[in-house]
Amino acid sequence: MINPDVVNYMRSFLPPTSYNHISSETFRESPDAQDLDIEFGTGELRGTQGVDDFHVGPLYRQEADFWPHPRRNRGCFSYDSV
Repeated sequence: MINPDVVNYMRSFLPPTSYNHISSETFRESPDAQDLDIEFGTGELRGTQGVDDFHVGPLYRQEADFWPHPRRNRGCFSYDSV
């Protein structure tokens, strides 16, 4: 049997993973969803609002509104992520 404390300790050496709304059990589209569309000199951000529960260390936020997968275009923002 593997000790869970050892597993958590070993995980602390792994790089952080990106948020994936598809694998989240609590993600849902926001009932009042708003599109994010910001354009500025070095690029733009676009996405659709969602709702999910977040755990960051000991902090917990239930049903937080956010933009789960904005699209970044041009310049230094040329990739998809959170």
